[in-house]
Amino acid sequence: VYAVIKIYGDIMLDRWVYGSCDRVSPEAPVIVMKEDNYSYSIGGAGNLATNLCSINGKVELYSCVAGDKEGYKLLDLLKDTAIDNHISVDAKMTTTKTRFIGQGGQQVLRWDRERLYQSDNVIEKLLDNIKKDDIICISDYAKGTVKANTVQQLFRKCKVLVDPKQHEYFYDGAYLVKPNMKEYKNWFGELKNKTGIKVFTVLTIFTGFPSILKACAVCFSGTEETLGAFYLTTLILIILPIAMIVGVVLWLYKKKLSSLNHSG
Repeated sequence: VYAVIKIYGDIMLDRWVYGSCDRVSPEAPVIVMKEDNYSYSIGGAGNLATNLCSINGKVELYSCVAGDKEGYKLLDLLKDTAIDNHISVDAKMTTTKTRFIGQGGQQVLRWDRERLYQSDNVIEKLLDNIKKDDIICISDYAKGTVKANTVQQLFRKCKVLVDPKQHEYFYDGAYLVKPNMKEYKNWFGELKNKTGIKVFTVLTIFTGFPSILKACAVCFSGTEETLGAFYLTTLILIILPIAMIVGVVLWLYKKKLSSLNHSG
């Protein structure tokens, strides 16, 4: 039996305009693109929901659109999927990314339409439907559905996995946060310790304590103030457990020798 995965975050309409660019405009030093055809696809958190639905089959999507033509187009696209949609139609504008693609597949321009989402209707819908063992994937594009208190309202009720876009404190309490390199550098600075990256990867794989590992991650910026945090984390997560295992093995070995001596 598969678990139902709940996707929460910013959905958007991806619009693709294909054409050819053969001349420069006489009005300004810009190229002129002649449209040949176009297509639409589900973007943002909706793309994550679509991909997970194809793998897992049981996905709920919580997000918002506006009552504009882009919003209704996005709702039509979502109807053609097996996603269980919980979409609020209360945004001021449906986030839309229009990409202009020239001959050879070269992207010429991207045109974005968006307004920051202010309401709490989406998170209220999600809170009304949370069950004890749910997994919530937050797909944050900083368009307004994910606010500073969003994760705080969720993490005590279920496991929260995040693809982040904003300040790190937005995601305190999350089970797993997966920043891209841009977000990582904004949070912790430039990576200066390549060995630290390897250690961090190993620790992340073999432990389930992202809040503790955060201290380890900070030290990769190379600052002296955070080096102690790295050593302390290494001591807690690696050296102490190994020392305990070695101690138990030696104790069992001595106990075995003692029993053999008594029997002899």
